[in-house]
Amino acid sequence: MKFLITTLLLMLTLSCEGQSSKLDSTDIYLVTFKSDDIGDIRFYLKINTNSNGKIYGGSLQNKYKENFNFLDRLKINWFSGIKDKRLIFLDGSYNNQGEFKTAFYSPLGNYYFKGKFHNNSIEGNVTTSKGVKKGTITGSLLTKDKLSQIADYQKISEKFFIAFEGNFFNPVFLKKSKYQNFKDKVLKYSTKSIDDLHYVFSIFYYLRSLPHSHIAIWRDIENEEEILEENLNEISYAFEDGLGILDINSFSYEKKTIDQIFDEIFKNDPEGLIIDLRNNPGGSIGPAIELSKFLVNSETSGGYFLSKSFYEAEKKSYDSCFVFSEGDLNLFMDAIEENECIEVKVFPGDRIFNKPIYIVVNESTASTCEPIAYALKKQNNIFLVGERTAGKMLSTKKVKLIDNFYLFVPNANYVTTESESIDQKGVAPEILIDDDEKTLKKVKELIMK
Repeated sequence: MKFLITTLLLMLTLSCEGQSSKLDSTDIYLVTFKSDDIGDIRFYLKINTNSNGKIYGGSLQNKYKENFNFLDRLKINWFSGIKDKRLIFLDGSYNNQGEFKTAFYSPLGNYYFKGKFHNNSIEGNVTTSKGVKKGTITGSLLTKDKLSQIADYQKISEKFFIAFEGNFFNPVFLKKSKYQNFKDKVLKYSTKSIDDLHYVFSIFYYLRSLPHSHIAIWRDIENEEEILEENLNEISYAFEDGLGILDINSFSYEKKTIDQIFDEIFKNDPEGLIIDLRNNPGGSIGPAIELSKFLVNSETSGGYFLSKSFYEAEKKSYDSCFVFSEGDLNLFMDAIEENECIEVKVFPGDRIFNKPIYIVVNESTASTCEPIAYALKKQNNIFLVGERTAGKMLSTKKVKLIDNFYLFVPNANYVTTESESIDQKGVAPEILIDDDEKTLKKVKELIMK
């Protein structure tokens, strides 16, 4: 669920293509960028080539201006690094075989696009400077000169707000000026978008004004099952220098995985355990509870999820909260739909690791990680170290709109046992270490003292 403008612009960047079969030409392609971070985005890619093997171009010039008022355009131009009056600007070269490589410039980062032209089509991969693949881009050459709006963005926007207002957890917020201004701008400007790129970019830009995380628009999750399957193994364990190091990149693993890892941990009997949650975007609450069962010595509350019906109730109380202590994401979402309030509780398992535990977090530790980090740091033998977490902690519901667009909307707020919301705030570590590269070394020194 990873829905950042950075990713969006990254995908946009992918659009850079040059045409090798023509000299001094200008062509427009209708392309689709597929990314696990942002979904599928369709947009027009304008490619200029010359006889010296030079390629430049990108998204359509000046089209982003139709999505914003004068003040917002000034902010985007001033702070976002717009080049050549495009959201995405490309600059590179091609050869006689139709192979090309370009740099992609976007407001939130620079990337590379490497691919090939073939039979009036374009395809290739978008990568970081280190060669990490961020997605694929494919498209076909347009034969018509006139460009039309790819989708009915006005209708999509209308569906967006119907779904948002029907599912957002706090009805009071919907009456506030901040939300109304957001809604007015989206309906007025973003519906003028020529393609998905400009539409989605404008939505993410306007979302920055809202004081809540976990709101996003997403298009066409065609390979959702494959994506989830790939994430199941995002956990690893190593035994080094008498210490156990448990690296969890996502709470997407199966219960049997964490059971097997703790079999190994108890077999090794390390002097201490490091649980690395840096750059972990979250996942399902179920796997996080399963982990915690090995770490707590007594019944532990992980805080409360408050649904829309809780905020609509005349009398608000945590006393009658439904207790959620195990289950997958589907069961958790069903519980939110059926109850005003859910209390996440962890009950100790048969085997408890009682030696020193250091949970390592940074500013990209988000969502499911945060209530777990908050609750576990209250244990006498568990210490939270690193940087303050991301502050992105709400329950999110996926709602289908039209034309394969989906809305992710927060359907429940999260508060700690002290009734404190950590969304937009994060969880502060007990031991601050702001140098990510040296964090593990310093933690190992703390354990071995």
